[in-house]
Amino acid sequence: FTVNAAPTITSASPSSRGQNAASQNITVTGTGFATGATASFSGTGITVNSTTFVSSTQLTVNITVASNATTGARNVTVTNSDAGSVTLTSGFTVNAGPTVSSLSPSSRGQGATNQTITVTGTNFVTGAAVTFSGGGITVNSTTFVSSTQLTVNITVAGNAPNGARNVTVTNPDTGTVTLASGFSVQSSPTVSSASPSSRGRNAANQNISIAGTNLDRK
Repeated sequence: FTVNAAPTITSASPSSRGQNAASQNITVTGTGFATGATASFSGTGITVNSTTFVSSTQLTVNITVASNATTGARNVTVTNSDAGSVTLTSGFTVNAGPTVSSLSPSSRGQGATNQTITVTGTNFVTGAAVTFSGGGITVNSTTFVSSTQLTVNITVAGNAPNGARNVTVTNPDTGTVTLASGFSVQSSPTVSSASPSSRGRNAANQNISIAGTNLDRK
């Protein structure tokens, strides 16, 4: 009978991910890892999709963090195929994911350029990014204002499909949230005629009727 050396763990990198982070690779560093080693995390809400043996000092663990995973520190355990194991206490942390409650304004028309949209929610951090579903909306910049507010500058293409769009905020720790139908692209106006189509010089207080489609009352 042989007693094998147990593995050790020195770190997990990155050492935290946000709620709703999907398919994240975590590098576990230590000693004494063997082919077939597995990694696990204490608590609930972290799914280990795979554990890949890289070397006796490194494993790559692919995980998904549930949107409702309890936030806070987690223990990380590595178990070799001979059942030798080690646990790194508080070696990984689940961060609170962002939430989105509203966008203002919540719609822009086709062809709108350099529009500033305020995104309101919670748990935003510096470096958060905003994306819109579908095509035709370009995010020019995302500015962190506070943990409850982001400012997004967008351009809507003239041929962007109109209708509702989902809005996703992703923090640098890949914690993410999507507000379904949080923004809408409206059809751009068209002009077919102006009547009367001419007036003379010095004509004052003349009413001109503009005909077209998608004209809004202001």
